[in-house]
Amino acid sequence: MIGRYVVHYRNGELDAVPIVVGCDVLDWHVTPWVTQTNLVVAWQGTNSGGALVRLFRTTWENARPGELVQSVDLVGERDRAAPFLVAFTAE
Repeated sequence: MIGRYVVHYRNGELDAVPIVVGCDVLDWHVTPWVTQTNLVVAWQGTNSGGALVRLFRTTWENARPGELVQSVDLVGERDRAAPFLVAFTAE
């Protein structure tokens, strides 16, 4: 686990959604030895040095569908990993 989303509900309750490497995310730099993954690539391009990079789509289901989500925090948990969030949508 490299981090978690902390979901804040309007009623004051919280839920933690773990971010797991290989399950939810991978390094955004494309590595040729990682060929098999179940992750969905949401965007792919090149960085300023010309290296191939990609972003992954991760989804999770609200554990409390009857409660209104007020906010979501992204919390990193490792020194060598820097998870970042590009976009967030809700249905």
